[in-house]
Amino acid sequence: MQTQTQDQTTATYGLIGPGPETQETSCISIVWLKDRFPRHLQNTFLIEVQKNHGVRSARFSKKEPSLMVVTYYVTRTKPLDILNTVRALGAEAVLVGC
Repeated sequence: MQTQTQDQTTATYGLIGPGPETQETSCISIVWLKDRFPRHLQNTFLIEVQKNHGVRSARFSKKEPSLMVVTYYVTRTKPLDILNTVRALGAEAVLVGC
């Protein structure tokens, strides 16, 4: 007999995964870095943010290079964790969307 957690049975727009046992709700956060950083420092931000458990992807916006767009699983990490990672690297940043 299979057991299911609340996360596995939630029927919400945006579920991803191949089957009910692996479905999780994902979310997108947008972090605004108040300064623009050179490409090599942007790469450092991306690498460190992607180390957060549950982060699926991170990238900088092509239209606005001071915006970092992060996709993550809401059951594994929180937007504040992502923001704190960026701040720990010395950037002044705020969460502008989630």
